[in-house]
Amino acid sequence: MGGPDILRLTARYTGAQEADGGSSQTFDDTKIAGAIRTDLTSSTEILVLAFVMIGAADLMMQTLALAAAGIAISARDYSIMAVIVKTDDIGAGLARRCTE
Repeated sequence: MGGPDILRLTARYTGAQEADGGSSQTFDDTKIAGAIRTDLTSSTEILVLAFVMIGAADLMMQTLALAAAGIAISARDYSIMAVIVKTDDIGAGLARRCTE
């Protein structure tokens, strides 16, 4: 089950649909699915590189290295999302201030 399947299930159970017939929802779903796919690909590439770099280490070292890489990837992703959300909040605040 991939990202688009999860989005369809979520939309079905939450009733998420735009007033204009769903075209914006479809656009959003496509963008979100693309972002999820890109993030998973990037994360997988980083984990593979980490695994190759530790090479012939014992199982415990491989496990710890991959766990550390996973935590670092998650921290990176959430940090980027926090910056994007904060930037969006600043933009919304400026837009409200300009319309008043």
